[in-house]
Amino acid sequence: YTTFTLMVDDEQVSSSNLKCEVYDVLGNCVINTTLNNTTSTINIETLNKGLYFVRLIDAEGRVVYTEKLVVSH
Repeated sequence: YTTFTLMVDDEQVSSSNLKCEVYDVLGNCVINTTLNNTTSTINIETLNKGLYFVRLIDAEGRVVYTEKLVVSH
């Protein structure tokens, strides 16, 4: 797969301008985008195989969700 899809609650997107950040295992931010819709597709085509961490961050800079992402393309 070269993309993944995030689905979040409509209230979260509209009220807090959620950001999506993807980090590699060394802590480097490799993707940084703002979510404008309840469903967002994130392109990961440029990422190397490996383990990454997806974080959703609210307008105050708080991490509201973290998930592992394994890239195997």
